[in-house]
Amino acid sequence: MPIPPRANILVVTAEEATTIQGLSEREAAARRAAGQGNSAPPPTGRAYTQIIRENVFIIINNILFLLGLALVLVGRPLDAMVSVGVIAVNILVSVVQEIRAKRTLVQHQAAYFAARLS
Repeated sequence: MPIPPRANILVVTAEEATTIQGLSEREAAARRAAGQGNSAPPPTGRAYTQIIRENVFIIINNILFLLGLALVLVGRPLDAMVSVGVIAVNILVSVVQEIRAKRTLVQHQAAYFAARLS
């Protein structure tokens, strides 16, 4: 069954597909120099390791950790555990929220591109 032509889709036969060639290196370089080149869009998300790293090593967590360390040094280990517990909850909540947001973004992107292709 042939694909109906659309304004932004080039439909070619199998014979034509074997004869179509891309730009030569010189032609591509000339077009890039004229500002007609394509560039990949910047990535929209971050890797899971980057999400974890950026949520663990934020300034408030560092301050609370140093406060917990100072409390251990002055003989208040239970208070230090509370401080470190607050850090842990803060990290857990922020990482979970950002990972859920990342997954939602990926799902929306997949749905968007699937809709554009159909």
